[in-house]
Amino acid sequence: MNWEKLRTRLGGGGSVAKKRKRASSPLMADQHPSSKEEAPNDAPGEPTRCLAIDCEFVGVGADGERNALARVSITNFHGDVVYDKFVKPIESVTDYRTWVSGVRPADLETAVDFKTAQKDVAEILKDRIIVGHSIKHDLHALMLTHASHLIRDTASKKSGFCPKGPRSLRALCKTHLDLDIQSNEHSSVEDARATMLLYKTRRKIWEKEASIISKRHRNRRK
Repeated sequence: MNWEKLRTRLGGGGSVAKKRKRASSPLMADQHPSSKEEAPNDAPGEPTRCLAIDCEFVGVGADGERNALARVSITNFHGDVVYDKFVKPIESVTDYRTWVSGVRPADLETAVDFKTAQKDVAEILKDRIIVGHSIKHDLHALMLTHASHLIRDTASKKSGFCPKGPRSLRALCKTHLDLDIQSNEHSSVEDARATMLLYKTRRKIWEKEASIISKRHRNRRK
């Protein structure tokens, strides 16, 4: 299935400028889905009630095996980029992992510091539904917490995508969207858009279940 067919199936369209060309992928194109489920007049790049987040990591430490945040991207319900910053790791980078992270030394020369990124992201995500794949790793890297009832993790069993255990985002996109991603270097923008597309396919069911659980919790407090 090509990108135009996928856009038609999920609804809507639009455009967003990319600051740097990355590996070829449908989700990296200047076209992306939107939905009537959210206000159609949301300005491009503005936070919506539901946001998707993804991070890229580089290696630190003697062997470069420890993860350090190097890029964080947030896209809105329509696929527009709300936030996309390279982040200067607190420790010295020993492995850029460019083949998978897409991060290069030049990207971090003018990157924002960790505290700035952390503050920015916390303000954007506050009180919003956030979508991600194994999102606990992204929140851990940012040293942030988020209300569990506002988290939609496509890697969790309750998402309906992984009933037998965790599966990669790439595998889920191929299975449920017939979409190929991460064929070369990863992009946190691409991955955030991909998780939002997955979320949209189960949004009504997911939110109905979340509403029931939330109601039960409220009743228990009474």
